[in-house]
Amino acid sequence: MMKERLLLSVIFLAISVFCNSQIGINTDVPYSTLEVMAKNSVGASAEVDGLLIPRVDRQRAQSMIDIPVSTLIYINNVSTGTQNGTTINVDNEGFYYFNGVTWLKLLEHAQGIPRQVLSVNVSGSQNIGNTPGGVTAEFTIKNIDIFNGWGNNIYTVPNNQKGIYVVNGQTANYHDVGGSRWFVISDLLKSTDDGNSWTTIISNTSANNEYGDVENGNTLFWTGELSGGDKLKVRFRCDSSTSNIVALGGLSITKL
Repeated sequence: MMKERLLLSVIFLAISVFCNSQIGINTDVPYSTLEVMAKNSVGASAEVDGLLIPRVDRQRAQSMIDIPVSTLIYINNVSTGTQNGTTINVDNEGFYYFNGVTWLKLLEHAQGIPRQVLSVNVSGSQNIGNTPGGVTAEFTIKNIDIFNGWGNNIYTVPNNQKGIYVVNGQTANYHDVGGSRWFVISDLLKSTDDGNSWTTIISNTSANNEYGDVENGNTLFWTGELSGGDKLKVRFRCDSSTSNIVALGGLSITKL
């Protein structure tokens, strides 16, 4: 009985396609070549509605031949295959379409429109006086963190978010009068080995400050490519013999 019902369903579907050249799923009146209607378009139903795109690993995508233009797939594993040939652009998990030559990523946001992924501010109380060796900058007030990448004053790039990033930072400090000449430096540091080692990628220095100088600070601006798993943090260095409080400041990261 089940086989007969399935056969009848296939026959009716074939007749519908032949007559109308249109297919409707969950609708008897499709308005395009293929229209898929949700079973539950409103309400609080827990039943899943959606369209599942074929999921394959990179090796499978690389092995395909005679691929029609506009074919859409989801790469769910990039540990197989190589970043070569038709998969030269496949470096992360995600949606890809075939353009006739290679698999290309479906952009997560409109091309050319920057997206701010992080905005954090200082607490206003960190004392960086007499820290010539450096201390990690404390940005404890979180405003925006799109990918939940901020933790312990370190930003970690999500595994599927490789791309070009812009980092902006600025601080305003208040120095207690006293001592001799001194400097204050901000460094942007990057780690590619899960924080085991750090490399300075940009610095800003305010040097030869007089003992009577009260207001001081630094700015940071950097643009470059980051890969999934890369980490960023800011380091403060100051050799003043009296307190130097980071009173104001913030850090923002934008993905292009």
